[in-house]
Amino acid sequence: MAFQGISLLSDQLLKAMPQEGTFDLIDALLTVVERGLAVNTFDMENDFWGSSGTPEQLEQLEAGLRARPKLLAQWGF
Repeated sequence: MAFQGISLLSDQLLKAMPQEGTFDLIDALLTVVERGLAVNTFDMENDFWGSSGTPEQLEQLEAGLRARPKLLAQWGF
């Protein structure tokens, strides 16, 4: 599994994070696991993902989305 930088966080995880300053997400995840809570993953193998970090990547992402009208319809586009 690879971390894609997108997270859905429960309030239990938010409570494990420091309220001020910086923190390490891995440390927060380990804290909730130590408390007996689950950390789950979501398999994105067959889903569409893209990057918009450069103008070229954005162009490729837009073309990929245009080629998937059903996906855009799910999001109301």
